[in-house]
Amino acid sequence: MRAILVDDEPAARRGLARLIEAAGLDLVGQAATVPEAARLIEETRPDAAFLDIEIGGATSFDLLAALARPPKVIFVTAHSDHALRAFDFQVVDFLLKPLDPARFAVAVQRLERTLKAEAAIQQHRPAARPQPRSVQVSNGRETRMVDCRRILCLEAERDYTRLYLEDEAPLLANALIGRLEEMLPKPMFRRISRSLILNTERIERIETPDRNSALVHLAGLASPIAIGRAGRSALRQFLLGPVR
Repeated sequence: MRAILVDDEPAARRGLARLIEAAGLDLVGQAATVPEAARLIEETRPDAAFLDIEIGGATSFDLLAALARPPKVIFVTAHSDHALRAFDFQVVDFLLKPLDPARFAVAVQRLERTLKAEAAIQQHRPAARPQPRSVQVSNGRETRMVDCRRILCLEAERDYTRLYLEDEAPLLANALIGRLEEMLPKPMFRRISRSLILNTERIERIETPDRNSALVHLAGLASPIAIGRAGRSALRQFLLGPVR
């Protein structure tokens, strides 16, 4: 099992690395910042990530929200007040510092069971279906089929999703953004944050006014879309590939 760890404290990284290796896991990399972690995950494709939550002015929540397919996560933190939000990301376990080796071993066992269960499901999963050309969208009053090529981007609004369409007013769909994401063709559509999906074939240019944000200009959309640091990092990796 391949794993990475992310923590901005060198001493904490050393201690956690010893526990990971003692558990028989293959530690393939370490990171001290969210951008480093994003690059590391893109390059190594680990099965699991051991993440501190507060990392150099950012959080692991920013990191996970920007990843289309995050690895399995075990949070390792000194801040118990993050526990409820952590489980919104379907983490495998939540460990508090200082780490107890016995409790750490339980978390690793839980991780192994989770990965084995998912592998078994994958073996019995039917072959992938052809990519859809249109999606069915309902606004509560009517249901229609929308050509995927006309969708510029999708933005979550609580339990709804706003679709920005070519030559048409935005459409508020009565569906969660995650549900619509499952219906959209890949890699045309890329989720770069928890609340935003872009049609990557519509990207004309990207402005970077500073290191923590970007403005994405889409063909057919009058105003650019503002994204934060994590979204900018995810989009850059998708367009340019991992940094070597």
